Amino acid sequence: QSRLARIARIIQQSEGRKAAVQGKAETLAQKMVPLTFLLSLAILLITRDMRKAAAVLLVDYSCAIKLATPLAVRGAMIESSRRGVLVKGGAFLERLAQADTFVLDKTGTLTEARPEVVDVVPFGDYGRDYVLANAACLEEHFPHPVANAVIARAECEGLLHEERHAKVDYIKAHGLSSYLDGERIVLGRRHYVAEDEGVDLAPAREAVATAEAQGRSLLYLGVGGRLAGLLVIDDPLRPGMRANIEHLRSLGVKRIVMLTGDTEASARRACAELGIDEFHAQVLPDHKAKLVTRLKAQGHTVAMVGDGVNDSAALALADVGVSMVHGAEIAQESSDVVLLEGELSHLCTAIEISRQALGRIRRGYGLIVGGNSLLLGLSLGRLVSPAASALGHNVLTLGVAMQNMRPYRLGAGTVCAPVAE
Repeated sequence: QSRLARIARIIQQSEGRKAAVQGKAETLAQKMVPLTFLLSLAILLITRDMRKAAAVLLVDYSCAIKLATPLAVRGAMIESSRRGVLVKGGAFLERLAQADTFVLDKTGTLTEARPEVVDVVPFGDYGRDYVLANAACLEEHFPHPVANAVIARAECEGLLHEERHAKVDYIKAHGLSSYLDGERIVLGRRHYVAEDEGVDLAPAREAVATAEAQGRSLLYLGVGGRLAGLLVIDDPLRPGMRANIEHLRSLGVKRIVMLTGDTEASARRACAELGIDEFHAQVLPDHKAKLVTRLKAQGHTVAMVGDGVNDSAALALADVGVSMVHGAEIAQESSDVVLLEGELSHLCTAIEISRQALGRIRRGYGLIVGGNSLLLGLSLGRLVSPAASALGHNVLTLGVAMQNMRPYRLGAGTVCAPVAE
């Protein structure tokens, strides 16, 4: 159940997740074997020359194709893992190279995933301590990064939150609810507290505008249908994230979309800092999945990057799902690529490696077909002996294999446009 054991299982499972180009290579290699025998037999029947017939058998296309392609794929996967990216199979390496649209969940992907409660604003007859203590009392039943931030703030201020409420219900991607002193108490985002529970948020209008202008997210506490308080959460963007977004664009990614549960104003501010033009605010888990499905229907090859339970459906539906190592376990299971150090810059590196790997495979095809055809022609014309052609064939095979295994040079000579199928 350890992280190392999970990685080992992923590597074992990757054997059955071959890249399409690898599968085509193996199919082509298998078809070449009977064709080689038939060609040799035909040469023998036509020329009655055993040396020419032997030459065809000694210069075989299939072994070079079947050997060099898997080495390129495996080499790219190993290189990616060394640079902090675990790719679960050659198929996902190929899709990563072809991805032209990236959908990025904000929390945990673009932010540091260390949220902090920076302000507590009470309303009506409720005090600040009451709001924070009861919010922490609800959140401690279903811990996640934001819940941990609320609990930590209450503990830091020495607030005791005695269990006085009824059973706490968790509504996925919405919030928490319970009963306190006979009144319904709810905690969550705007859409849950206002739209689903009918709590009037008008008293918080000024505080909300201030928080949104600062790019912060909000939790609302409602008691008995009235707004009791507001918790202002700050989860700063990761340093250097704008440079990572620009790197993605330089790699030929046509479309970058940010998803967030925050308000439109907060999302717009974050996008302005990151240099992202397209975003969707106040999204629910099913909205994320629907967006990925819609982008795929438009002909895009979609990579979804997220780390939470709410991202798992979208990760599974994307052409290639990418999760962070610090994210929820279900997100890691649903994804095809795991960033072992949680850095988006490593994903850019993996894209470069995957595209270079596909480039090596295509160049290898050309060398194998061209080189072996030349050797075959020379052998049939008796310009070289069968032994010399066999030697040349094996040298060519080893040369292509070694070319596919050599170290990757990033930032120099990288293919900057998505690789077409």
